[in-house]
Amino acid sequence: MKISYRKLPFLFNLIFLVVTVLQSLIILVVNPHVTKFIPTYMDAMAKVWWLCIIAIILHIVAYLLSLDQNLILLAYLCAIVAYIILILVPNLLLVALFLLVVSLIISFKVYHFHCRTPA
Repeated sequence: MKISYRKLPFLFNLIFLVVTVLQSLIILVVNPHVTKFIPTYMDAMAKVWWLCIIAIILHIVAYLLSLDQNLILLAYLCAIVAYIILILVPNLLLVALFLLVVSLIISFKVYHFHCRTPA
């Protein structure tokens, strides 16, 4: 698989999604009270909000490079909205994660990510 400016944001999405889910599971294991999850998550997100800014910039650049593909533009918009939600309204974590998953599903369908074996 060749990494390009159009596919790089989706790699970032995948890594961010995995790290966010693992972080959420760790928060729930360490502090099993669900009522304390959102404040703890918001404290953690306050330290890494700049990663969301980087993701938004990556998606905007890739969006501008992909203006000829309508379906992939939807994927970029879903991801941009998800990162904006994570920055501005961390309480809506599930909505943001859902949008990131939708973005990844669309990207996998459009780009057909697969490894090529040399002949």
